[in-house]
This record gives sequence, structure tokens and C-alpha cells, in this order.
Amino acid sequence: ATAESTLALETFVVNLAGSSQRAYLRVGITLGLAHPLPRGQAESVLTAVVRDTILSVLATAQPDELLKLEGKLQLKNELLKALQERVPQLAIENVYFTEFLVQM
Repeated sequence: ATAESTLALETFVVNLAGSSQRAYLRVGITLGLAHPLPRGQAESVLTAVVRDTILSVLATAQPDELLKLEGKLQLKNELLKALQERVPQLAIENVYFTEFLVQM
């Protein structure tokens, strides 16, 4: 198997749903791709779709769940599934959290 290519995204900061107090998540995400990202115009379009997909998944996350290891793993799986559905051409194999902070 060939070594995967990676795509590092800018840090995401989102308000979290379902908490009485204001909570937010700051998360750094790098994607593991089966093959390198196409360069040029296609890249910016795909990155926009990727960011939009990630933001929509993050917005539904529950702060209490994210404090637990299982919650982080579940979020990672949800992100991977959503991204594979919306941008299959990127052949995303892994979602890596490079930073993860829940502020409540």
C-alpha cells in the first residue's frame, strides 16, 4: 500500500449545541487521503466543501460527549463518514485531530 497523502486544514472554532452555558470547540483537523489532492482550482473548491461538511458535523456535537474519549472517537467517525459521502473524489481514509479544546 502506498503511504497516504495528508491535507491540513485551518483550525475550526464552533459554538456547540445543546448546552445551557456557552460552549465552543476549537479543533485542528488533518485529513489522510488515499492519493494526493489535485492542485489548482479544484483544490480550493474541494477544500470549501470539506470545510462546510466538517462545520455542519461539528455544529451538532454535544460538549459533554466531546470531553470523553468515546465522544471524540464518535465525532471522528461521523466526520469521516460525512466527508466520504460528500467528497468521495478525495478518497479520505482518516481524520486526525491535531488540536482539540472544548471550552465551557
